[in-house]
Amino acid sequence: MPKETMKKGKRQADWSELEKREAAIKPRSKFFSHLSVSLLTLVLTIGLHQADFDSLKGLLIDGLFRTQLDSHPHPAIKLVAYDTQSAARYQINYKIPTEELLKTITRIKDEQPLAVALIAPLNEKLYSEQELSELAHAFSQVPMYVGYTDSENMGKNAPRALFHSTHYLPGYVSRDTFSYGADSVSRRVMLTIDGLPTVYLKLAELFHHSNHQELSYPKNRIEKFGESTQSYINWQGRAGSYPMLSTLEVSEGHFPKDYFKNKIVLISSTLPSKKDADFIFTPFSREPFHTPLLEGSAHSLATLINQNGIYKSSFWADFFLSLILGLITMNLLLYLSPARSIQFLIVEILFLTVLSGIALWKYQYWVDVAHPLALLAIGYYLIIPYRLVDEYKKRWHYQEKSEFMAELEQLKTNFFSLISHDLKTPLARIQGNAELALTHSSTDKDEKQKKSLEAIIHTTDELSH
Repeated sequence: MPKETMKKGKRQADWSELEKREAAIKPRSKFFSHLSVSLLTLVLTIGLHQADFDSLKGLLIDGLFRTQLDSHPHPAIKLVAYDTQSAARYQINYKIPTEELLKTITRIKDEQPLAVALIAPLNEKLYSEQELSELAHAFSQVPMYVGYTDSENMGKNAPRALFHSTHYLPGYVSRDTFSYGADSVSRRVMLTIDGLPTVYLKLAELFHHSNHQELSYPKNRIEKFGESTQSYINWQGRAGSYPMLSTLEVSEGHFPKDYFKNKIVLISSTLPSKKDADFIFTPFSREPFHTPLLEGSAHSLATLINQNGIYKSSFWADFFLSLILGLITMNLLLYLSPARSIQFLIVEILFLTVLSGIALWKYQYWVDVAHPLALLAIGYYLIIPYRLVDEYKKRWHYQEKSEFMAELEQLKTNFFSLISHDLKTPLARIQGNAELALTHSSTDKDEKQKKSLEAIIHTTDELSH
């Protein structure tokens, strides 16, 4: 046998041995692949949870709020705005004129409201002593609250003239100027600040007391931010959810009878010239002059009255959600093709969106999906290259095997050609000699030999074919 044939035979034996060895270690290789991917998922989960992803969280929760279709304004809250139409009658544009406040409160008083709250700056710098005295007289005729929005009056007593006629409390609407990407969106309502209750907490307590109930706001919905305690606002709808009357309409009596009866009336300015003070950004809109602070105050108060502020999931709940989803996804990506992997990720993202939407609207529970989404994205871009390398190795393996089989086939062809040639040469000689002998057979004695020679020629023909 030629040396080349012996080498090929040895290669085939080696190849068979290699395939047997690979088949034996394949289950072990799969186990270590899954173990490695699971450990990678754990490391990624721990690493990603060292970052807050506040900007992404803010965008995601705002997106969920925007899916809300129906508005649910609280029936006990009414809004009165000092707007552009009302301000056109005065030269003043930096405060609500005393005359306008007196006329408005006098009209509201006749309706017997549960409480009236002015959400605006009210101090000696803006109003003279005489103006404050006139306001104090009007305030004494209704349950009056002032929610001041200027930080310089934080913790100070009410102006002396108003000391006995009004509740003087902080009325700030929180803005995310440091958290959630510092986007200035109002997502929280303050309950206390520096130990002082806010006007919204006091009004909520008054509402429950009037209904012979006690306000016991759920502690798991309260978070501490600096020196304040706050709760995430459960927005009841987009801008315009709460109808507003202008102070001009109210002062002239252009509203239905009993419109303010047993209601909490919030009064504030909505002048575009005071955009920083009178307008806010919300999860629904970040357009300037779109959502008045007055409406943000209404949503904040409604959240405390309904005791349904958004409860944010804990760190460990977020961690384990990310870990479980990451383990399932990254282990499945070891089997799925890149196209199937993308389809699976899309389905998983839709599942997370639906899950967080149901949790938010049905249970007021804010599920953090920012970390799971980041983990899925990073995991995909780590696993897919690994899969591609693995697929390349398999393809190379099959290609090498295919090339070997082609070489083996060529060897077989060469072998048969060689054997055929080596057999045909002696057969041709035998046939030639038999034909020569047959030609020289001419007597009857040679008849037996002639038949034998013909049989030899016939047999050599068959062997040649």
